Amino acid sequence: YGETDKVIEYFKSELARIGKELEKEENALTDYNVEKRVINYLDETKEIAAINKEFELREQDVLFSYNSTKAMLEEIEKQLDVNTKQLRNNLDFISKLKEASLLTAQISALESMSTSNGTSDPNLQKMREELDGSRKDLSKISDTYVFGKHTKEGVNKTTIVEQWLDLTLQHEKAKAELDIINQSRRELDDRYRFYAPVGSELKRKERVINFTEQSFLSVQKSYHDALMRKKNLEMTSATIKVLNPPSFPITPEPTKRKMLVMLATLCGFLGIFGIFLLIELIDRTLRDTLRTRRLTGLNIIGAYPSPSRYKYRQYNKQCEDMAIKHLSNSLLQHFTQRKEGYPYIVNFLSTEGGDGKSHITRDLSQYWSDLGLKVGVLSWNNPEDFTSGSRSYLLAKTVADLKPVDRMDVLIVEHEPLIDNNIPEELLQEANVNLMIARADRGWTETDKLLLNNMKTQVGKSPLCLFLNKTERYVVEDFTGMLPPYTFLRQQLYRFGQLALTEKNKITKKSDESKEEDE
Repeated sequence: YGETDKVIEYFKSELARIGKELEKEENALTDYNVEKRVINYLDETKEIAAINKEFELREQDVLFSYNSTKAMLEEIEKQLDVNTKQLRNNLDFISKLKEASLLTAQISALESMSTSNGTSDPNLQKMREELDGSRKDLSKISDTYVFGKHTKEGVNKTTIVEQWLDLTLQHEKAKAELDIINQSRRELDDRYRFYAPVGSELKRKERVINFTEQSFLSVQKSYHDALMRKKNLEMTSATIKVLNPPSFPITPEPTKRKMLVMLATLCGFLGIFGIFLLIELIDRTLRDTLRTRRLTGLNIIGAYPSPSRYKYRQYNKQCEDMAIKHLSNSLLQHFTQRKEGYPYIVNFLSTEGGDGKSHITRDLSQYWSDLGLKVGVLSWNNPEDFTSGSRSYLLAKTVADLKPVDRMDVLIVEHEPLIDNNIPEELLQEANVNLMIARADRGWTETDKLLLNNMKTQVGKSPLCLFLNKTERYVVEDFTGMLPPYTFLRQQLYRFGQLALTEKNKITKKSDESKEEDE
């Protein structure tokens, strides 16, 4: 059954394809006949052949008449005397002769058309009357040039002139008919040149149509044979008798397929969960506050966001200001006492370069300056402040040994990375806060751990805190609260993220202001 159905489908598709080709070729033949204005090629060519046969007979008659009149004119002109020959140079005679020749040509053309169309032209009789008048005028003019009644051979001159005029008119008539014959010959040749390629093209198209038609009929016969074979199989299979009854069970036997599928699903889930859990345990990237506190053991006092590039790009500056504000509040809590004549001192530290100390120092100093505090900044990047590897720096007992610090409320000291240079112990212990800056998107190596342990020993009782840089927004929100924009959807997501599941919905003033900014 399957093979028979495939064969039937094949023949059915072939019938449709060949049928479309046959229809396309027949339409092309019809369009070609319309384009060439062919109704019945065989009958039209037979008609042209018949016209050509009649034309050849008429052409022979006209050529015979033309040649005979020309020869007779030459013979008669030999018998004319000098006075009669001067007749041909007479202007009136030439004018009348041309008029008669023109009338003769027109009459011949009209007679030819009247013969072909089977009708008579009413102007034909009028032209014949005008030709008779012209003939009489020519006779009168010729009589004035005839002197004597007979030639020297004894022939009547009047008779010769009359014959000469008749032959001249007959010759002009034959000449006009010959021109018409030549024009008709050209027209007939054009028709032959037109119909010759048309016949070959029609035969070619008919052969293609015949071939396609034969292919269509052959495929159609094969299609009918395949249908008959399928019907024969159906009738044969209807008479098959079962000799042995089937031995398959009435109900399917129980298998452990469901249990195996559930077990495979559970193993896959546990495997994926185990992979993520293993990555979480062995990964040493700082990333968030929990992992940072577990890897470093330091107190995290704040986080600085990584700038958004797409969705919340317009809120980058606002988020950074909120992070700096929280950092300022955390540091100000440590400004409880100071030496007389000295400002409050904050050391900015890092284990490696590129952690962002300079950027955070600049933003924090600008924020405190906006609050009205007198802020000083000493940076190892500025040679005018101090040089990390110099003798004065390594033997310094206080920041006053590096640069005068009077008339300052707060002094921020940015030190070189610990991996490149050691920091004097006295400078670390006299600070109100030693702030370690670390990037959240890099791993905490054994070198960082060793440097941090040495730093814990050096600072003594001076506070040592850590500030995360380049963090995700949700890490900063653990310190600053919800970051802008304050849309209703983000408020709900933030509430569920903080597990405040039964908190009542409320719209704060900040969210209203954020909505106005969004609009």
